[in-house]
Amino acid sequence: MSSPDLVTDRPAAVVTSSPGRRASAAAGGDRAARGFALPALAWFLVFTAGPLVSLFFYSLTDWRRLITRGRTWAFANFRKLASDPVFHQATVNSLIQLVGRCRSWSSARS
Repeated sequence: MSSPDLVTDRPAAVVTSSPGRRASAAAGGDRAARGFALPALAWFLVFTAGPLVSLFFYSLTDWRRLITRGRTWAFANFRKLASDPVFHQATVNSLIQLVGRCRSWSSARS
């Protein structure tokens, strides 16, 4: 004789949620995800994008002292850099090291 708790003649009830509840729960999850992403976005803007923008601004000036305001030279600094042979040699050396390092990494994986 089996116990009545284990065997039933009725099919099990299926619990489903309405589509409206699922949509509102998904929207709440999106809101929570945005809430978690905002501090990361603020951190990125303040400590990465902001300094890059200011670095580009300072590269366009002739800033020789801390107290006085620099003169804007526009792209004269970049023209000077493009004609500098030491910069060209440093760039070539960096590329040689980069290519050598990439080759050693690819051969280590094989």
